[in-house]
Amino acid sequence: MRCNALSRIQLAHRQLLQEAEKMAKNSFSNLVFYGLYWRSKSSLVFEKQWESSAKRLKSPIHQNKD
Repeated sequence: MRCNALSRIQLAHRQLLQEAEKMAKNSFSNLVFYGLYWRSKSSLVFEKQWESSAKRLKSPIHQNKD
Protein backbone atom coordinates (compact mmCIF):
# COMPACT_ATOMS: atom_id res chain seq x y z
CA MET A 1 0.00 0.00 0.00
CA ARG A 2 2.85 2.35 0.82
CA CYS A 3 4.50 1.59 -2.54
CA ASN A 4 1.25 2.33 -4.36
CA ALA A 5 0.92 5.73 -2.67
CA LEU A 6 4.52 6.54 -3.49
CA SER A 7 4.06 5.66 -7.16
CA ARG A 8 0.91 7.83 -7.31
CA ILE A 9 2.86 10.75 -5.81
CA GLN A 10 5.67 10.25 -8.33
CA LEU A 11 3.17 10.10 -11.19
CA ALA A 12 1.44 13.28 -9.99
CA HIS A 13 4.83 14.96 -9.65
CA ARG A 14 5.78 14.03 -13.23
CA GLN A 15 2.43 15.32 -14.52
CA LEU A 16 2.88 18.54 -12.59
CA LEU A 17 6.36 19.03 -14.07
CA GLN A 18 5.01 18.39 -17.58
CA GLU A 19 2.24 20.94 -17.07
CA ALA A 20 4.72 23.47 -15.70
CA GLU A 21 6.95 22.92 -18.73
CA LYS A 22 3.99 23.44 -21.11
CA MET A 23 3.00 26.61 -19.30
CA ALA A 24 6.56 27.93 -19.42
CA LYS A 25 6.79 27.29 -23.16
CA ASN A 26 3.41 28.90 -23.78
CA SER A 27 4.17 31.94 -21.67
CA PHE A 28 7.53 32.41 -23.40
CA SER A 29 5.99 32.18 -26.86
CA ASN A 30 3.18 34.50 -25.79
CA LEU A 31 5.75 36.96 -24.52
CA VAL A 32 7.67 36.80 -27.81
CA PHE A 33 4.53 37.24 -29.90
CA TYR A 34 3.31 40.07 -27.70
CA GLY A 35 6.68 41.78 -28.06
CA LEU A 36 6.54 41.46 -31.84
CA TYR A 37 2.93 42.67 -31.85
CA TRP A 38 3.75 45.68 -29.67
CA ARG A 39 6.79 46.51 -31.80
CA SER A 40 4.79 46.41 -35.03
CA LYS A 41 1.92 48.36 -33.47
CA SER A 42 4.20 51.07 -32.08
CA SER A 43 5.99 51.43 -35.42
CA LEU A 44 2.60 51.76 -37.12
CA VAL A 45 1.58 54.50 -34.68
CA PHE A 46 4.90 56.26 -35.26
CA GLU A 47 4.41 56.13 -39.05
CA LYS A 48 0.90 57.61 -38.72
CA GLN A 49 2.18 60.39 -36.45
CA TRP A 50 5.01 61.08 -38.90
CA GLU A 51 2.57 61.30 -41.82
CA SER A 52 0.21 63.63 -39.95
CA SER A 53 3.12 65.87 -38.92
CA ALA A 54 4.31 66.03 -42.51
CA LYS A 55 0.80 66.92 -43.71
CA ARG A 56 0.52 69.67 -41.09
CA LEU A 57 3.85 71.15 -42.11
CA LYS A 58 2.78 71.16 -45.76
CA SER A 59 -0.55 72.83 -45.02
CA PRO A 60 -0.94 76.50 -46.09
CA ILE A 61 -1.50 77.62 -42.48
CA HIS A 62 2.01 76.59 -41.46
CA GLN A 63 3.63 77.90 -44.62
CA ASN A 64 2.24 81.45 -44.20
CA LYS A 65 3.40 81.95 -40.60
CA ASP A 66 6.52 83.92 -41.62
